[in-house]
Amino acid sequence: MDPMTMRQEVDEIIRQYGRGRKALLPLLQAVQRRYRYLPPDALRHICETTEITEADVDGVASFFPMFRDT
Repeated sequence: MDPMTMRQEVDEIIRQYGRGRKALLPLLQAVQRRYRYLPPDALRHICETTEITEADVDGVASFFPMFRDT
């Protein structure tokens, strides 16, 4: 997938769910629903454009077995 297209799609998901830490779980669920896994580029973009840290994303994504990284 084109990285620019992915960023645009993730931006739309962020607009829908918000930029704060409380939005993390719904953001990850929406990204996984869209791509059927959590692409590293999408997660990096979330960290770059929200108040959510990479440690928060990694912690939540690795804690819940429903999230796939491949």
